[in-house]
Amino acid sequence: MTAKQSWTLVFLGATMGAASRVGLGSLWQGSTIPWAYVLINLWGAFALAVLYGALAGEGGQVLAAKHQQALRLSVGTGFMGGFTTYSSFMLQVFKLPAHLAFSYALGSLVAGLVVAVVGYRLGRTLCWRYAAALVSATVLLVGAMSLPKMSTLLALSTLGAAGVGALGRWKLGDWVNSKIHTPITLGTTIVNLVACTLMGAVSGASASANWPWLAVITTGFLGGLSTFSTASVEGGSLVLAGKTRWALTHQVGMALSCFAALALAYTLTN
Repeated sequence: MTAKQSWTLVFLGATMGAASRVGLGSLWQGSTIPWAYVLINLWGAFALAVLYGALAGEGGQVLAAKHQQALRLSVGTGFMGGFTTYSSFMLQVFKLPAHLAFSYALGSLVAGLVVAVVGYRLGRTLCWRYAAALVSATVLLVGAMSLPKMSTLLALSTLGAAGVGALGRWKLGDWVNSKIHTPITLGTTIVNLVACTLMGAVSGASASANWPWLAVITTGFLGGLSTFSTASVEGGSLVLAGKTRWALTHQVGMALSCFAALALAYTLTN
């Protein structure tokens, strides 16, 4: 697979994932707890884990290496990475009342680990065709649900920005992982940290101003740059490897550092 093909797969997958996130994110808007984003992040983490589990099991034997890579880039790095979001998750935690913020954050992180572990094991045991059907149904279902929610202008601008953000996440994460070797892969943590810092800065600066293109930056670019699903699956893989302490360190360390960075950036720019 050429570099151009890889970049295209990630970009197109992320635009589809972001479209689905925008559509589903418009549900339950009157609720204090952003239940739509709870569904988005947890279902995305589960589906990504099913995909990786299937590729580690029967799918790895059935599919050629280039097809496995195409699935990882388009569906994994692209769609699921663009569908889920860590920066918006942290912004929601920051804006919630303290007693709800802690419960929402802790519940989402723990549930993310659980669905990742369950999804990976399910992917390993399912027939490859069933696993593929489950992941494909996720892509098609949430994509179809998002279409009536989006205007043409919002779609073109936000989705393009999400694709660019996903490319940045992919390349920056790979670069960090190639340079820093620890028991915990730091690529996703660094990417989410950067995205949350920018989310805090942009949200703080725009709190008292009307930015027409704010959604393009936050929902689009920063939503594509950050990822909840990959963070959960990485933590789940540590649990499955018997490294539960490292998994908790991974999840808690990422959450605390991202929250602190977002809060500081928001305070400085507000």
